[in-house]
Amino acid sequence: MKKCIVCDGDISEYSEISEDVEINGWKCNECEETFFTSNEMLRWEVLTGRRPKNVRKVRKMGSSLMVTLPNELVKNTGIHSDDLALFKKVKEGILIEIVHPEAA
Repeated sequence: MKKCIVCDGDISEYSEISEDVEINGWKCNECEETFFTSNEMLRWEVLTGRRPKNVRKVRKMGSSLMVTLPNELVKNTGIHSDDLALFKKVKEGILIEIVHPEAA
């Protein structure tokens, strides 16, 4: 069983409703401290409007995954339908380079 980092007590799965959004994590059975993963906190921030609108959900389409682009990003960068997206793994994460077909 997982242990509490505050009092070393046993922790159990836990969920609560915060600002009309259910958030899942763990709660200590001894000191009642609650713990949430960073992914769960990010999800809560997005759903409650505390995170900028440039966060997107990854979705499954066939055997691939897809992510939509925020309209503001599209308008400010000149990305168009039928452009090509080149993905590169970099130290900080993923770099997406847009290639316009007429320039290829």
